[in-house]
Amino acid sequence: MRRTVIAAFACLSSALAHAEGFVRHDLTEIASEARAALDDSFAMTSHVRRLTLTCPGCKGAPTIDLSIGGHMDDAVARLQSGRTSLASFRSACRSRNPACNITELSVGPAVGWVLTHPAGPLTTSATAFVLRGSDLLTIRSLAEDGATAERNAHTLVQALAPRLVGR
Repeated sequence: MRRTVIAAFACLSSALAHAEGFVRHDLTEIASEARAALDDSFAMTSHVRRLTLTCPGCKGAPTIDLSIGGHMDDAVARLQSGRTSLASFRSACRSRNPACNITELSVGPAVGWVLTHPAGPLTTSATAFVLRGSDLLTIRSLAEDGATAERNAHTLVQALAPRLVGR
């Protein structure tokens, strides 16, 4: 499903195929900002391409995993060429799970969206995807309630995307 969603939003920008990638690729450079954007009570583990934040004592017991990688695959090519539509991917997501929701993010000059769905009987996942050129930032936020999962994903996108994506 992740490949499908990534591909779906790659077509949101015709300039994506020609865009440059992120200006930063080292998540350790923004780790402190990530924790401060949420709450200083979050525990944090950071590596160059991965950052994990957890707070078992916080509302919703959230765990958030950020990673930077690439996104080129067949599904992206089909969307960029117009052979597959965004609407068909959204429909496929909802056919698998009616609670699946996809919302667009404003992260110019990158393209982004959040995919929200249940991740088990007591957990909701809100995963933000931010694409620029061949770079992909993924922020997967898990919490006991959907509002917390979505809020954390959106908070981190707003706090970190400008520093990673550039202008």
